[in-house]
Amino acid sequence: MMRFVIALLAVSAVLAQDDGSSLVDAFLDTEMDAMLPCIPKTCKPVCTLVTKYVQYGAYKLPYQENVCVPDKKCLADSAACIAKLQAAMKAAEAAEKDMIAKSKLANSAKATSAQKAAAAAAKKKEEAAAASAMAAAKAQFEAAEKAAAAANAAKVASAKSAASKAAAMAKALQKFEVTKKLHLEAQAAYAGAKSAAAKALADYNAAVKAHCDAEALHAKAVTAIGHGHMAKSTCAKPKPAPKPAPKPVVKTKYTHWRGGNGGGARSGRCPGSSYINYWTIRSGTLVDNIRGRCSNGSWLTSCGGGGGGSWTGSANAQKIYVRSGSLLDKFNNRGGNGGGGGWLDCGSGYKITGYDVRCGSLVDKVRFQCKNV
Repeated sequence: MMRFVIALLAVSAVLAQDDGSSLVDAFLDTEMDAMLPCIPKTCKPVCTLVTKYVQYGAYKLPYQENVCVPDKKCLADSAACIAKLQAAMKAAEAAEKDMIAKSKLANSAKATSAQKAAAAAAKKKEEAAAASAMAAAKAQFEAAEKAAAAANAAKVASAKSAASKAAAMAKALQKFEVTKKLHLEAQAAYAGAKSAAAKALADYNAAVKAHCDAEALHAKAVTAIGHGHMAKSTCAKPKPAPKPAPKPVVKTKYTHWRGGNGGGARSGRCPGSSYINYWTIRSGTLVDNIRGRCSNGSWLTSCGGGGGGSWTGSANAQKIYVRSGSLLDKFNNRGGNGGGGGWLDCGSGYKITGYDVRCGSLVDKVRFQCKNV
């Protein structure tokens, strides 16, 4: 594993150069092929010499032309190999995250021997996975580099194809850098803030920053003199901070009224995004009193008298069945069977968040306030 750490530090040392070729050279000098499950092939077109004819009146003249088609088997084998390499990189990333988590526990003041043993085992697993992952990333880069070189060299290759291959090469190099940084972070987490591994990570981050700062200055300079095409862009652009998710618009509506116009008016409203899911009801043959409780535990205004028997419990937060005439006969199946029946229904996506009610010694009339909370 030591040769990988040395290789990483060697690559880090050249990152401050504003010429990306030094970075690539150091990358390619690292010997990792022995750990690969496979090596992606550079697939060349399969060309066959075909006899064709051109006709001028009564004359038919033969000529030969190379007809080239993609090597489908080679492309399929290469794709399968790259899938294996990517699986190795994913396994390394999982091992690095596991090692960081276990190292935090092992380095705590109250760490148990079991936690320290788990961290040590995770370190061993991560080192093996990191070696495979970096070798895999290097192999992907080399395959992409060869494909880009072939696309640039071929006269029949379009500019678009060559640019695509170059972009694939840059992406492969970035994958290697991400894999390397995760490995250094995992080692630093295990060894501690004052360790050589932590210093290696700090040196690497400083080298990357120096390289990117130099590249940005170079891009600014060549752009200022009208040679913007000479600017390089090997550093990942910082991702903008994610925009906060827009808060849903709260809509308010009301059900229709049920009951008569007697008594005095009262109202109750749940605060914030809470809603009524609990009631106390007093009733006999009519509804004597109702009082709702919000989902945050706050009770709303009581309306009505003290007659009838009391019931307290949960209820549907969207709709409640009532019967009414000039008074409220039944509410949530409490009361008598006089009057006409129907639902006070907020509708799909809405909940009961308050009520308007009229009452004296009995409940005369009620409607619900509804919100999409």
